[in-house]
Amino acid sequence: MYIFPTNISIREKLHNLLNYNMKKVILVTGAAVFALASFAAAYTFSANLTVGSTGADVVALQQALKASGQSIPSIASGAAQPGYFGSQTKAAVVAFQASKGLPATGFVGPLTRGVLNGSTVATTVSTACPVGFTCTANPGTTAPVTGTVVGISTTGVAGSLDIANGSIVGNGTSVNDGQEVDLGSISLQSGASDMAVSSIAVDFNVRPWLYMSSLSIKDQNGNVLATASNLNQGNFSEITVGTDYRISIPVSVVVPHATKIYAVLHGVFATSNRQATPIALVRLSVRSTDGTGVSLTSDTGLLGTTVMYVAYGGQQGSSIIVTTDPSSPVAGHVIQTSTGNTQTQNVLLGVFDLKSQNIQSTLQGLTANVSIAGQGSIGSTFAYFQLKSGSTVLNTGTPTTPNASSSAVTFSNFNLALLANQYTTVSLYATVNGGVTGVTASSSLVLTADVNGLSNQITGIDSSSNSLTLSNKNTTFTVPGGGNQTISLSGTSLSNLAWSINGGTPTSLVGTSPARYPSQVFYNGSFTVTAGNNPLYLSTNGATALTLATSSSAGASSDLTDAVTVFTPADGIQSWDSSGSYYQIPANATRTFNTTGVLALASTASTTQISASVGATAVNLGSAIGLSDLKVSTQLQGLNSDFSKGSVFLNGSL
Repeated sequence: MYIFPTNISIREKLHNLLNYNMKKVILVTGAAVFALASFAAAYTFSANLTVGSTGADVVALQQALKASGQSIPSIASGAAQPGYFGSQTKAAVVAFQASKGLPATGFVGPLTRGVLNGSTVATTVSTACPVGFTCTANPGTTAPVTGTVVGISTTGVAGSLDIANGSIVGNGTSVNDGQEVDLGSISLQSGASDMAVSSIAVDFNVRPWLYMSSLSIKDQNGNVLATASNLNQGNFSEITVGTDYRISIPVSVVVPHATKIYAVLHGVFATSNRQATPIALVRLSVRSTDGTGVSLTSDTGLLGTTVMYVAYGGQQGSSIIVTTDPSSPVAGHVIQTSTGNTQTQNVLLGVFDLKSQNIQSTLQGLTANVSIAGQGSIGSTFAYFQLKSGSTVLNTGTPTTPNASSSAVTFSNFNLALLANQYTTVSLYATVNGGVTGVTASSSLVLTADVNGLSNQITGIDSSSNSLTLSNKNTTFTVPGGGNQTISLSGTSLSNLAWSINGGTPTSLVGTSPARYPSQVFYNGSFTVTAGNNPLYLSTNGATALTLATSSSAGASSDLTDAVTVFTPADGIQSWDSSGSYYQIPANATRTFNTTGVLALASTASTTQISASVGATAVNLGSAIGLSDLKVSTQLQGLNSDFSKGSVFLNGSL
């Protein structure tokens, strides 16, 4: 207690009393500072701490908080043991940070550690991640994942960091359970000094942990700088009950001096099925350090709820996920085509899977891209395209730029049901024009979102009549290995073609007048077929399997007749006789076939004596049982103009 001297005035008594009380305040405050400084000299904090942290660092933190005048009631009463960072420790940290002019977040990061360690400001920025966070070093710098940020080239230079709304904003974008979306972005403009950014704090208008499973900070190139996973209440500070919830995400990124970069906040939504509501970013703050070691906080100020927000719809909407089906034809697949004008149908170019998230949807349109390399164009290579679901043709599409080597092919005006959370397969087929060879073809789906988040490549509605959105937009889907498929006539080859006529000049056959009984001989032929990467099929009917031709030294072609009497594999009918009516040549396999036939002088011939020959001009292979769509001309196999036919001198009589 202070005792006044008896010989001074009342004014002097008041002055002395004021000085006495001020000294008491200074002494008490000095004692707290001395106690904290003494404690800091004995312990160095090097790791970030937050709710859920445990161990010796937390014990030391609680002792330092007590030394600074803060109270942790449960520990003071003995109800709890030191060493666990709970809600009371967080409250004490918030009070401590507020007393030191630090951001009062309750998160012990580099700035708070700097003060605890005895500095007035944090002169180093640690990138050690707290519990529940994943941190990535700044791309393009040598910053390690833990330790002291490096890369500041402006040592000793004071700087500034101005932030503003970025160009990537979610404004009204629909998002539902199980989807992810860019919530918003900010630009970071540095001044005279490089600025080492250590954390970005984001305020939401709702409790984010009830809707989202994780939050990430990305740069403008999509590189993830930091991620907060398994979001829960402990990650956030309730700034204003019911309207403002803050999370501080540690990052390690250096903004070079006089440079602007962008930070994008990306959210992944869990399956919470909560009531539909706008989710807005109401404030963003960035903590950074300049070349002099001075730390500062840059703030966007209050943004409101209409500047950066997304429209959360729970399970009331749907989004489409697209991927490539494993059954798509792999690179190197050979499409075996026909000569002349004969088209090759049902050529599979790509198979894709689509899944409707949350609720059932209806696919109404799809656009694929088809490209070729080699000779010709899309229009000269392909006659048309079909989109199928199983064996059902959804619609036929034509290329938008047929004279180019690459074109979009749009399919529309169909309705394909996409069941909720199940993949549905669609296949892209083409019909190849006849005679096409030396072309490499590929197909893909390129999903690009427009300004409304939709895509021209995928159209449809969900069961609530909402337009479909894309979960994996800005992605290209091609078949494995790039999807390059070779269109070639040489996918199938013939060899060892041989034809002979037995008997030389046959005995004339004489009959009763006026009918002419022609002279006839038997001929034999053989050839070998090598399949490409697909199996081939050949009719057991020689007249269907072969295209025959005759020639003569005089008269008309009608003077001669030919007929195949026997057509069999050289090794007999083996297991590769698949159906009884078609022989099968397995992929990359070789088979030899023999044929026997009769060449005769027609009864209507204009002459009774003729020099004739016979041979095959084409082998009519099929890409499937029942088809003879791969007509391979024997002329394309290096034979001469008379097809190497055998010849004979025929005599006829009346």
